[in-house]
Amino acid sequence: MKKLSLILLSVIFAFFLTEIIIRYIIKYPDYGVESSILGVPYSGKEFTYKPYSKYWNVEGGNNVFSRNNAGFNGIDIKPGTDFPKIFVLGNSFIKASEIPPDKIATSIFNKKLSEEGSNFQVVNMGFYAHDPYQLYFLSQYFRTKYQPEAVVLVIERDYGAWLGGHPQPLNFNLPADFGNNETGLKFKLPTLFRNSSAFINLLASAIKLSRGGNNESFTDVSADENNLLTNDIKWLPEELKTTILEFKKSYGEKFILVSIMPKESLNNELAEFCGKNDINCYTDMEVMTKQNRLNQNGHLNELGNKLLGEKLYEYFKKHLHKSK
Repeated sequence: MKKLSLILLSVIFAFFLTEIIIRYIIKYPDYGVESSILGVPYSGKEFTYKPYSKYWNVEGGNNVFSRNNAGFNGIDIKPGTDFPKIFVLGNSFIKASEIPPDKIATSIFNKKLSEEGSNFQVVNMGFYAHDPYQLYFLSQYFRTKYQPEAVVLVIERDYGAWLGGHPQPLNFNLPADFGNNETGLKFKLPTLFRNSSAFINLLASAIKLSRGGNNESFTDVSADENNLLTNDIKWLPEELKTTILEFKKSYGEKFILVSIMPKESLNNELAEFCGKNDINCYTDMEVMTKQNRLNQNGHLNELGNKLLGEKLYEYFKKHLHKSK
């Protein structure tokens, strides 16, 4: 019995020592997950995060950053209806987990609005490895919480392979369980353990990676994300056009499309398509250049985020002027 007690004490001591090393020396954070959202098609788990929870990323260096007061990447946003919200939707190029929160494009956009005395607040709705179809559903979930005054979709690629991989034709009807939070023990218990321990969170992340899963903390830019344009693409995918039209149908004049695709012919086609369908659209070829990306072909670096933030501000001001 005494031997068993010593073994048990040794295990407990080893666990706490490992936790201290991982949390305070390596600085790997705990999970930070608040809830899991149901009903977003073909995207696996969707999470909301606790305010000021932390995340770790290695692409821009070994960095630990904090989310804002609403659990999103970027600087704090002011709550309440007196501060109308602007959604900026995109994948990990918008989420920008590699960059300090105050240097992210959406933060630059937000600060420029604040400097002119505007009450608009920019919400960073970048989601790792998500295409515009999935982002449409996430926007529908968060619009019930924030009632956005503008919805900006940023695309940096044609998304042909991504959107073409979904069952066709694309179905935009909200599933029966849409927006519900997962409540089963299968979600609650692992989340409780990972939220309580950086060591358990790191172990769970490593197991997921070993089984072929993705973890954005350990990922630079996946092969799919690095290949911005479908091979030999000449025309915009019909699935992308369909998704853009659905955004327009849902948000009307509040919807703004921004393309930073590095291919002029696709941007020209997109501008023509948007013109015919009365969609607010802006295109840019300056953001996605080598000097604006980490290691020349990764996510946007601080310079790229600054430029994108300034472009978003410029386009939004043009949109406001047109709306008057």
